[in-house]
Amino acid sequence: MDKKKIVILGGAYAGIAAAKRIYKKFKKGSEVELTIIDKNKYHTLMTELHEVAGSRVIPDSVMISFERIFSGKKINVVNDFIKGVDFKNQLVESDRAKYPYDYLIIGTGGAPEFFDIPGVQENSFSLWSLEDAIRIRKQLEERFRLAAKEADPDIRKRMLTFVIAGAGFTGIEIAGEFMERRDVLCGKYHIDKADVRIVVIEALDNILPIIEPNLKKKAARYLEKHGVEIILNARITGATENKVIIADGREIETDTFIWTCGIHGSEFTSMVDLTKGHTSRGQCSIASAEGIHGMSDCRFEEDERYIVGTRGRILVNEYIQSVDYSNVYVVGDNMWFLENGKVLPQIVET
Repeated sequence: MDKKKIVILGGAYAGIAAAKRIYKKFKKGSEVELTIIDKNKYHTLMTELHEVAGSRVIPDSVMISFERIFSGKKINVVNDFIKGVDFKNQLVESDRAKYPYDYLIIGTGGAPEFFDIPGVQENSFSLWSLEDAIRIRKQLEERFRLAAKEADPDIRKRMLTFVIAGAGFTGIEIAGEFMERRDVLCGKYHIDKADVRIVVIEALDNILPIIEPNLKKKAARYLEKHGVEIILNARITGATENKVIIADGREIETDTFIWTCGIHGSEFTSMVDLTKGHTSRGQCSIASAEGIHGMSDCRFEEDERYIVGTRGRILVNEYIQSVDYSNVYVVGDNMWFLENGKVLPQIVET
């Protein structure tokens, strides 16, 4: 009997969980050949990237090799960059190879959503990969180093102003890391702590939208006590190279603008011909209680509230199968499914 070929695209949390569960179910038999494909040779601990960005840990600490994860298991690990899928002929394709499958699991993750706000994508740092975290880490250190020898007070003030858009877990975690790193760098470069400004901007009227109210308040009080400025009910409408613009007309000059407000489909979902999901009418955020809340103050026009687009998430049924092909499953940030009238959020627990 020919083995059934199961191919998993993406070695993030969902892809790894799928691989382990499938292996556990079929490890005593020989009827399944299991392959996981990822562009990297390692899994990134996405939930700990803020610690790399804040220099709390070294980059290596959030990298776990697939060889280690699947040690002792009969799972083929392939390092390749997949460009597309031929669903009719059941082939996963890269520039150098084609991988046949009987069943395909897509778990290629999401990507930052910038909502077409002028200047945001071009002038902000995101925190969505190890490379992103390393860039932020270097930027933070560099601003302090340069500010220490800058004579112009306006330029120096801009260098020492750090703006974070979004007060979900990622935004608040990075604010906390910056707060602690500030104290270290102020000592290292002989800068007065009062000269450093850390600002969190949030469109809602509170931070950390999915946790208990008393914990929200406690977190906000702690941050503010340690010098972090939290601006609520503030929608960002634009950004330039050295400036963040808020809807009420306020402008904050900064060299370091971190964007944590949105998650959408990945670049991969824009390349595959599968039906995408959309938001229900009347909602102005898309798909994520964790990441999208920063833009929930409704910037979409009436005819734009069905946010499908080429980078939308893939529509699945209650078995997380693509609605187009019953042998194609979608997991993690790629999937779009309504549960109790709400879109499942793009968070690890989901």
